[in-house]
Amino acid sequence: MRNCPLQHEDSASLLLDHSAGHLDADQSRALNRHAETCGRCRAFLDQQDRLWRVLDAWETEPVSFDFQRRFWLRAEQASAIRWWSGISWKPAIPLAALALCLAIGLPRRPTPNPPPPVDMAAAEAAEQAIEDLDMLSQLQSQMK
Repeated sequence: MRNCPLQHEDSASLLLDHSAGHLDADQSRALNRHAETCGRCRAFLDQQDRLWRVLDAWETEPVSFDFQRRFWLRAEQASAIRWWSGISWKPAIPLAALALCLAIGLPRRPTPNPPPPVDMAAAEAAEQAIEDLDMLSQLQSQMK
């Protein structure tokens, strides 16, 4: 191995693959030869070996028969009690202040003036005049 795997990101995973036993025999021998001369790689591989030994020796506690029921019950209780705890109120404070400033500072639209009262006699006279003009135009078109 020409270059140290710890000095290059693209080959750093070789050390983990070697520790997990995923390398072929040639790659594994080359990495072992490199680790004999490179203290950093040797230390890394030693730490990985210790970690694998500890993980292999670790025995889990047996799970009780009602573990799932108790787990989901506790999860439901926690979510029912603290559903609002994940909400961040910090962005709401400036937004509320902005809304208040806009509500106070914007000028109010003036209410529109009601339309003036309609003189019914004048409206009827105008309607009669339009009807009279229509009759005259019909009469004129018949005379032609």
